[in-house]
Amino acid sequence: MTVHRNTRSWFAPLSIALTLQVILAAACGDALDPNEALSARLEPPDTAFLVGDSARVEAVVDYRSGPGQPETVAWAVSDSTVLELSVVALGAASVKGRTRGEAYVIAIINTTFRDSTEVSVADAGDVRWQAAIGAGTSTSGPALDTQGRVHVAHWGPERVTAFEPNGVVAHSVVGCVGGMSPSISDDNDVLVSGSDCLRQYGPTGELEWEVPFGAVDAGIAVASDGTVITVGGSPVVVVRISPGGIELQRDTLGPYFGSQGQAAAPVIAANGDVYVPWSERDGTGPNWLSRVGSDGTVLWTVPGIGWTHVASPALLADRVVTTGRGGNLAVYDTSGTNLWTRTWDTSPQGVSSPVIDADGNIYVQSQRALISYDRDGTLRWTSEDHDCQ
Repeated sequence: MTVHRNTRSWFAPLSIALTLQVILAAACGDALDPNEALSARLEPPDTAFLVGDSARVEAVVDYRSGPGQPETVAWAVSDSTVLELSVVALGAASVKGRTRGEAYVIAIINTTFRDSTEVSVADAGDVRWQAAIGAGTSTSGPALDTQGRVHVAHWGPERVTAFEPNGVVAHSVVGCVGGMSPSISDDNDVLVSGSDCLRQYGPTGELEWEVPFGAVDAGIAVASDGTVITVGGSPVVVVRISPGGIELQRDTLGPYFGSQGQAAAPVIAANGDVYVPWSERDGTGPNWLSRVGSDGTVLWTVPGIGWTHVASPALLADRVVTTGRGGNLAVYDTSGTNLWTRTWDTSPQGVSSPVIDADGNIYVQSQRALISYDRDGTLRWTSEDHDCQ
Protein backbone atom coordinates (compact mmCIF):
# COMPACT_ATOMS: atom_id res chain seq x y z
CA MET A 1 0.00 0.00 0.00
CA THR A 2 2.85 2.30 0.75
CA VAL A 3 4.36 1.60 -2.65
CA HIS A 4 0.97 2.22 -4.18
CA ARG A 5 0.65 5.58 -2.49
CA ASN A 6 4.13 6.55 -3.55
CA THR A 7 3.33 5.55 -7.13
CA ARG A 8 0.28 7.81 -7.23
CA SER A 9 2.21 10.65 -5.68
CA TRP A 10 4.94 10.31 -8.34
CA PHE A 11 2.49 10.39 -11.29
CA ALA A 12 0.39 13.32 -9.99
CA PRO A 13 2.61 16.18 -11.33
CA LEU A 14 2.73 14.53 -14.77
CA SER A 15 -1.04 14.14 -14.80
CA ILE A 16 -1.54 17.77 -13.89
CA ALA A 17 0.91 18.89 -16.58
CA LEU A 18 -0.89 16.84 -19.24
CA THR A 19 -4.23 18.23 -18.14
CA LEU A 20 -2.92 21.83 -18.43
CA GLN A 21 -1.63 21.14 -21.95
CA VAL A 22 -5.04 19.86 -23.01
CA ILE A 23 -6.77 22.89 -21.52
CA LEU A 24 -4.30 25.28 -23.15
CA ALA A 25 -4.66 23.56 -26.50
CA ALA A 26 -8.44 23.83 -26.27
CA ALA A 27 -8.16 27.50 -25.35
CA CYS A 28 -5.94 28.18 -28.37
CA GLY A 29 -8.43 26.40 -30.58
CA ASP A 30 -11.21 28.66 -29.33
CA ALA A 31 -9.23 31.91 -29.98
CA LEU A 32 -10.79 34.35 -32.47
CA ASP A 33 -9.36 33.86 -35.94
CA PRO A 34 -9.20 37.22 -37.80
CA ASN A 35 -9.31 35.32 -41.12
CA GLU A 36 -12.55 33.54 -40.28
CA ALA A 37 -15.26 34.26 -42.87
CA LEU A 38 -18.51 35.26 -41.17
CA SER A 39 -20.66 36.08 -44.21
CA ALA A 40 -20.49 36.99 -47.89
CA ARG A 41 -22.54 39.05 -50.30
CA LEU A 42 -22.72 40.47 -53.84
CA GLU A 43 -22.55 44.20 -54.56
CA PRO A 44 -24.60 45.91 -55.81
CA PRO A 45 -27.55 43.92 -54.42
CA ASP A 46 -29.50 44.61 -57.63
CA THR A 47 -29.08 46.76 -60.70
CA ALA A 48 -30.65 47.78 -64.02
CA PHE A 49 -29.28 48.84 -67.38
CA LEU A 50 -30.03 48.82 -71.11
CA VAL A 51 -29.48 46.09 -73.68
CA GLY A 52 -25.83 46.21 -74.74
CA ASP A 53 -24.66 47.86 -71.51
CA SER A 54 -22.53 46.15 -68.89
CA ALA A 55 -22.32 46.27 -65.11
CA ARG A 56 -19.72 45.09 -62.64
CA VAL A 57 -20.73 42.73 -59.82
CA GLU A 58 -18.35 42.17 -56.92
CA ALA A 59 -18.24 39.46 -54.26
CA VAL A 60 -17.28 40.64 -50.78
CA VAL A 61 -16.50 38.45 -47.78
CA ASP A 62 -16.98 39.80 -44.28
CA TYR A 63 -14.06 38.31 -42.38
CA ARG A 64 -13.76 38.72 -38.64
CA SER A 65 -11.10 41.33 -39.33
CA GLY A 66 -13.30 43.19 -41.86
CA PRO A 67 -14.50 43.01 -45.50
CA GLY A 68 -12.14 41.63 -48.13
CA GLN A 69 -11.81 39.73 -51.38
CA PRO A 70 -12.84 36.07 -51.43
CA GLU A 71 -10.39 33.30 -52.26
CA THR A 72 -12.66 31.64 -54.83
CA VAL A 73 -15.95 32.46 -56.54
CA ALA A 74 -18.04 30.22 -58.79
CA TRP A 75 -20.16 32.51 -61.01
CA ALA A 76 -23.35 31.76 -62.93
CA VAL A 77 -26.44 33.50 -64.34
CA SER A 78 -29.98 32.24 -64.11
CA ASP A 79 -30.76 33.06 -67.75
CA SER A 80 -27.89 33.22 -70.25
CA THR A 81 -30.23 34.57 -72.95
CA VAL A 82 -30.66 37.75 -70.88
CA LEU A 83 -27.18 38.12 -69.37
CA GLU A 84 -23.71 37.41 -70.68
CA LEU A 85 -21.22 36.84 -67.84
CA SER A 86 -17.44 37.14 -67.82
CA VAL A 87 -15.00 37.08 -64.90
CA VAL A 88 -12.88 40.25 -64.91
CA ALA A 89 -10.91 40.02 -61.65
CA LEU A 90 -10.62 38.13 -58.39
CA GLY A 91 -14.03 38.33 -56.81
CA ALA A 92 -15.56 40.39 -59.63
CA ALA A 93 -17.51 39.67 -62.80
CA SER A 94 -19.01 41.68 -65.64
CA VAL A 95 -22.54 41.07 -66.90
CA LYS A 96 -23.77 42.40 -70.23
CA GLY A 97 -27.40 42.74 -71.26
CA ARG A 98 -28.15 40.53 -74.25
CA THR A 99 -31.91 40.93 -74.45
CA ARG A 100 -34.67 42.61 -72.52
CA GLY A 101 -35.65 40.76 -69.36
CA GLU A 102 -34.66 39.93 -65.80
CA ALA A 103 -32.10 37.43 -64.55
CA TYR A 104 -29.98 36.71 -61.50
CA VAL A 105 -26.24 36.70 -61.10
CA ILE A 106 -25.44 33.80 -58.78
CA ALA A 107 -22.20 33.24 -56.91
CA ILE A 108 -20.85 30.54 -54.60
CA ILE A 109 -18.21 32.34 -52.55
CA ASN A 110 -15.33 30.48 -50.88
CA THR A 111 -17.36 27.27 -51.49
CA THR A 112 -19.37 28.10 -48.37
CA PHE A 113 -21.58 31.11 -49.06
CA ARG A 114 -24.15 31.60 -51.80
CA ASP A 115 -25.70 34.92 -52.86
CA SER A 116 -27.48 36.37 -55.88
CA THR A 117 -28.31 39.79 -57.28
CA GLU A 118 -31.17 40.64 -59.62
CA VAL A 119 -30.43 42.39 -62.92
CA SER A 120 -33.13 44.06 -65.03
CA VAL A 121 -32.29 44.69 -68.67
CA ALA A 122 -34.42 47.20 -70.60
CA ASP A 123 -34.63 48.35 -74.20
CA ALA A 124 -33.98 51.99 -75.01
CA GLY A 125 -37.31 53.77 -74.67
CA ASP A 126 -38.67 51.43 -72.03
CA VAL A 127 -39.77 52.86 -68.72
CA ARG A 128 -37.08 51.30 -66.57
CA TRP A 129 -38.56 52.58 -63.30
CA GLN A 130 -40.41 55.46 -61.74
CA ALA A 131 -40.24 56.59 -58.15
CA ALA A 132 -42.30 58.98 -56.04
CA ILE A 133 -40.42 61.77 -54.25
CA GLY A 134 -43.00 62.35 -51.54
CA ALA A 135 -45.37 65.28 -51.24
CA GLY A 136 -42.94 67.69 -52.88
CA THR A 137 -42.45 68.57 -56.50
CA SER A 138 -39.56 69.88 -58.50
CA THR A 139 -38.90 71.66 -61.76
CA SER A 140 -35.13 71.49 -61.34
CA GLY A 141 -33.15 68.91 -63.24
CA PRO A 142 -31.64 65.75 -61.74
CA ALA A 143 -27.92 65.11 -61.40
CA LEU A 144 -25.98 61.87 -61.89
CA ASP A 145 -22.92 60.74 -59.94
CA THR A 146 -20.29 58.29 -61.13
CA GLN A 147 -22.05 55.40 -59.34
CA GLY A 148 -25.15 55.89 -61.46
CA ARG A 149 -27.20 57.37 -58.61
CA VAL A 150 -29.75 60.05 -59.50
CA HIS A 151 -29.98 63.08 -57.18
CA VAL A 152 -33.08 65.30 -57.14
CA ALA A 153 -33.87 68.45 -55.13
CA HIS A 154 -37.57 68.99 -54.40
CA TRP A 155 -39.94 70.97 -52.19
CA GLY A 156 -42.64 70.32 -49.64
CA PRO A 157 -40.59 70.00 -47.47
CA GLU A 158 -37.24 70.83 -49.05
CA ARG A 159 -35.18 67.69 -49.48
CA VAL A 160 -32.46 66.17 -51.62
CA THR A 161 -33.18 62.55 -52.53
CA ALA A 162 -30.77 60.06 -54.07
CA PHE A 163 -32.05 57.10 -56.09
CA GLU A 164 -30.05 54.00 -56.93
CA PRO A 165 -29.82 53.09 -60.66
CA ASN A 166 -32.81 50.78 -60.17
CA GLY A 167 -35.01 53.51 -58.62
CA VAL A 168 -34.65 52.47 -54.99
CA VAL A 169 -34.17 55.41 -52.62
CA ALA A 170 -30.60 55.45 -51.35
CA HIS A 171 -31.17 58.32 -48.92
CA SER A 172 -33.18 61.52 -48.51
CA VAL A 173 -31.87 64.51 -46.56
CA VAL A 174 -33.03 68.03 -45.72
CA GLY A 175 -32.20 70.58 -48.41
CA CYS A 176 -32.17 74.36 -48.70
CA VAL A 177 -35.42 76.27 -49.22
CA GLY A 178 -36.45 76.16 -52.87
CA GLY A 179 -33.63 73.79 -53.82
CA MET A 180 -32.19 74.08 -57.31
CA SER A 181 -30.67 71.31 -59.41
CA PRO A 182 -27.92 69.53 -57.50
CA SER A 183 -24.33 69.55 -58.73
CA ILE A 184 -21.95 66.62 -58.28
CA SER A 185 -18.24 67.00 -57.53
CA ASP A 186 -15.52 64.67 -58.81
CA ASP A 187 -15.65 62.92 -55.43
CA ASN A 188 -19.43 62.38 -55.72
CA ASP A 189 -20.18 65.04 -53.13
CA VAL A 190 -23.62 66.57 -53.74
CA LEU A 191 -24.06 70.35 -53.70
CA VAL A 192 -27.43 72.08 -53.65
CA SER A 193 -28.39 75.73 -53.19
CA GLY A 194 -31.64 77.52 -52.44
CA SER A 195 -32.95 80.84 -51.22
CA ASP A 196 -31.37 80.54 -47.77
CA CYS A 197 -28.22 78.43 -47.97
CA LEU A 198 -25.80 76.29 -49.90
CA ARG A 199 -25.02 72.78 -48.64
CA GLN A 200 -22.65 69.99 -49.48
CA TYR A 201 -23.52 66.39 -48.69
CA GLY A 202 -21.22 63.39 -48.86
CA PRO A 203 -21.94 60.49 -51.23
CA THR A 204 -24.04 58.72 -48.59
CA GLY A 205 -26.03 61.81 -47.56
CA GLU A 206 -24.06 63.10 -44.57
CA LEU A 207 -23.99 66.92 -44.30
CA GLU A 208 -20.40 68.06 -44.76
CA TRP A 209 -20.91 71.85 -44.61
CA GLU A 210 -23.45 74.63 -44.98
CA VAL A 211 -22.99 78.27 -45.95
CA PRO A 212 -25.91 80.59 -45.06
CA PHE A 213 -26.47 82.61 -48.18
CA GLY A 214 -29.75 84.49 -48.39
CA ALA A 215 -29.55 84.12 -52.14
CA VAL A 216 -32.11 83.81 -54.86
CA ASP A 217 -32.52 80.40 -56.44
CA ALA A 218 -29.60 80.62 -58.83
CA GLY A 219 -27.95 77.24 -58.89
CA ILE A 220 -24.24 76.55 -58.69
CA ALA A 221 -21.19 75.58 -60.71
CA VAL A 222 -18.08 73.70 -59.57
CA ALA A 223 -14.63 74.68 -60.86
CA SER A 224 -11.95 72.14 -61.75
CA ASP A 225 -10.19 72.76 -58.41
CA GLY A 226 -13.40 72.08 -56.46
CA THR A 227 -14.25 75.73 -55.82
CA VAL A 228 -18.03 76.23 -55.65
CA ILE A 229 -19.52 79.26 -57.39
CA THR A 230 -23.08 80.46 -56.90
CA VAL A 231 -24.97 83.66 -57.67
CA GLY A 232 -27.82 85.63 -56.15
CA GLY A 233 -28.93 88.13 -53.57
CA SER A 234 -29.74 91.80 -53.74
CA PRO A 235 -27.40 93.24 -54.74
CA VAL A 236 -26.63 90.42 -57.17
CA VAL A 237 -23.32 88.83 -56.20
CA VAL A 238 -21.05 86.02 -57.35
CA VAL A 239 -19.85 84.02 -54.34
CA ARG A 240 -16.86 81.68 -54.37
CA ILE A 241 -16.69 78.97 -51.71
CA SER A 242 -13.78 76.64 -51.04
CA PRO A 243 -14.21 72.86 -51.33
CA GLY A 244 -14.25 72.85 -47.52
CA GLY A 245 -17.17 75.30 -47.25
CA ILE A 246 -15.28 78.56 -46.55
CA GLU A 247 -16.48 81.71 -48.35
CA LEU A 248 -13.51 83.00 -50.35
CA GLN A 249 -14.92 85.92 -52.31
CA ARG A 250 -18.08 87.90 -52.92
CA ASP A 251 -18.20 90.01 -56.09
CA THR A 252 -21.04 92.48 -56.63
CA LEU A 253 -22.58 92.64 -60.11
CA GLY A 254 -25.25 95.26 -59.53
CA PRO A 255 -26.60 97.69 -56.94
CA TYR A 256 -29.38 97.07 -54.45
CA PHE A 257 -32.65 97.25 -56.38
CA GLY A 258 -35.17 97.36 -53.57
CA SER A 259 -36.16 93.80 -54.39
CA GLN A 260 -34.15 90.75 -55.23
CA GLY A 261 -32.39 90.41 -58.52
CA GLN A 262 -32.53 87.14 -60.40
CA ALA A 263 -29.66 85.13 -61.82
CA ALA A 264 -29.12 81.82 -63.55
CA ALA A 265 -26.47 79.31 -62.55
CA PRO A 266 -23.07 80.51 -63.78
CA VAL A 267 -20.88 78.74 -66.31
CA ILE A 268 -17.12 78.46 -65.83
CA ALA A 269 -14.65 78.79 -68.70
CA ALA A 270 -11.44 76.76 -68.92
CA ASN A 271 -9.39 79.72 -67.66
CA GLY A 272 -11.60 80.05 -64.56
CA ASP A 273 -13.61 83.06 -65.71
CA VAL A 274 -17.30 82.98 -64.85
CA TYR A 275 -20.20 84.08 -67.06
CA VAL A 276 -23.46 85.04 -65.33
CA PRO A 277 -26.77 86.09 -66.92
CA TRP A 278 -28.88 88.12 -64.49
CA SER A 279 -31.82 90.50 -64.27
CA GLU A 280 -32.80 93.37 -61.99
CA ARG A 281 -35.88 93.43 -59.74
CA ASP A 282 -37.15 89.86 -60.05
CA GLY A 283 -36.60 89.89 -63.79
CA THR A 284 -38.79 92.94 -64.43
CA GLY A 285 -35.80 95.27 -64.76
CA PRO A 286 -32.94 95.33 -67.29
CA ASN A 287 -31.18 92.10 -68.22
CA TRP A 288 -27.42 91.67 -68.20
CA LEU A 289 -24.58 89.28 -68.95
CA SER A 290 -21.45 89.63 -66.78
CA ARG A 291 -17.99 88.14 -67.03
CA VAL A 292 -16.06 87.79 -63.77
CA GLY A 293 -12.37 86.89 -63.83
CA SER A 294 -10.93 84.03 -61.82
CA ASP A 295 -9.45 86.63 -59.44
CA GLY A 296 -12.89 88.11 -58.71
CA THR A 297 -12.58 91.14 -60.99
CA VAL A 298 -15.78 92.01 -62.85
CA LEU A 299 -14.36 92.27 -66.38
CA TRP A 300 -17.50 93.50 -68.12
CA THR A 301 -21.28 93.68 -67.97
CA VAL A 302 -23.29 94.03 -71.17
CA PRO A 303 -27.05 94.14 -71.92
CA GLY A 304 -28.61 90.70 -72.21
CA ILE A 305 -31.73 89.44 -73.91
CA GLY A 306 -35.13 89.46 -72.20
CA TRP A 307 -35.47 87.40 -69.02
CA THR A 308 -31.96 86.08 -69.56
CA HIS A 309 -31.80 84.85 -65.97
CA VAL A 310 -34.17 81.95 -66.54
CA ALA A 311 -31.56 79.58 -68.04
CA SER A 312 -27.83 79.01 -67.65
CA PRO A 313 -25.56 79.82 -70.60
CA ALA A 314 -23.28 77.41 -72.46
CA LEU A 315 -19.77 77.83 -73.85
CA LEU A 316 -18.91 77.27 -77.51
CA ALA A 317 -15.11 77.61 -77.83
CA ASP A 318 -14.57 81.38 -77.44
CA ARG A 319 -18.30 82.18 -77.46
CA VAL A 320 -21.00 82.38 -74.81
CA VAL A 321 -24.49 81.19 -75.79
CA THR A 322 -27.44 82.53 -73.76
CA THR A 323 -31.19 82.01 -73.97
CA GLY A 324 -34.04 84.14 -72.70
CA ARG A 325 -37.75 83.89 -72.13
CA GLY A 326 -39.81 84.55 -75.25
CA GLY A 327 -37.75 82.45 -77.65
CA ASN A 328 -34.53 84.45 -77.63
CA LEU A 329 -31.06 83.13 -78.33
CA ALA A 330 -27.96 85.33 -78.24
CA VAL A 331 -24.26 84.63 -78.76
CA TYR A 332 -21.41 86.81 -77.42
CA ASP A 333 -17.64 86.70 -77.79
CA THR A 334 -15.28 86.88 -74.82
CA SER A 335 -15.15 90.70 -75.05
CA GLY A 336 -18.92 90.94 -74.51
CA THR A 337 -19.73 91.81 -78.12
CA ASN A 338 -23.08 90.43 -79.28
CA LEU A 339 -22.31 88.39 -82.40
CA TRP A 340 -25.88 87.49 -83.27
CA THR A 341 -29.38 87.19 -81.80
CA ARG A 342 -32.30 85.09 -82.98
CA THR A 343 -35.94 85.13 -81.90
CA TRP A 344 -38.26 82.29 -82.87
CA ASP A 345 -41.24 82.96 -80.63
CA THR A 346 -42.59 86.25 -79.25
CA SER A 347 -44.92 84.68 -76.67
CA PRO A 348 -43.78 84.86 -72.99
CA GLN A 349 -42.83 81.21 -72.78
CA GLY A 350 -40.12 79.48 -70.84
CA VAL A 351 -36.95 78.31 -72.53
CA SER A 352 -34.20 75.81 -71.76
CA SER A 353 -30.48 76.27 -71.44
CA PRO A 354 -28.70 75.70 -74.74
CA VAL A 355 -26.95 72.43 -75.57
CA ILE A 356 -24.06 72.34 -78.03
CA ASP A 357 -22.82 69.28 -79.93
CA ALA A 358 -19.27 68.48 -81.07
CA ASP A 359 -19.80 70.31 -84.39
CA GLY A 360 -20.89 73.53 -82.66
CA ASN A 361 -24.57 73.14 -83.48
CA ILE A 362 -26.88 74.68 -80.86
CA TYR A 363 -30.10 73.11 -79.57
CA VAL A 364 -32.67 74.88 -77.42
CA GLN A 365 -36.13 73.83 -76.21
CA SER A 366 -39.09 76.14 -75.69
CA GLN A 367 -42.69 75.32 -74.86
CA ARG A 368 -43.39 75.44 -78.57
CA ALA A 369 -40.60 73.47 -80.20
CA LEU A 370 -37.07 72.13 -80.22
CA ILE A 371 -34.87 74.31 -82.42
CA SER A 372 -31.35 73.87 -83.80
CA TYR A 373 -29.00 76.58 -85.13
CA ASP A 374 -25.46 76.27 -86.41
CA ARG A 375 -22.65 78.19 -84.70
CA ASP A 376 -23.22 81.20 -86.99
CA GLY A 377 -26.95 81.49 -86.29
CA THR A 378 -28.37 79.77 -89.36
CA LEU A 379 -31.55 77.85 -88.54
CA ARG A 380 -30.92 74.16 -89.20
CA TRP A 381 -34.35 72.80 -88.30
CA THR A 382 -37.21 72.94 -85.83
CA SER A 383 -39.33 70.08 -84.52
CA GLU A 384 -42.36 71.83 -86.01
CA ASP A 385 -40.94 70.95 -89.41
CA HIS A 386 -41.56 67.29 -88.67
CA ASP A 387 -44.71 65.33 -87.97
CA CYS A 388 -44.14 64.31 -84.34
CA GLN A 389 -46.99 62.10 -83.17
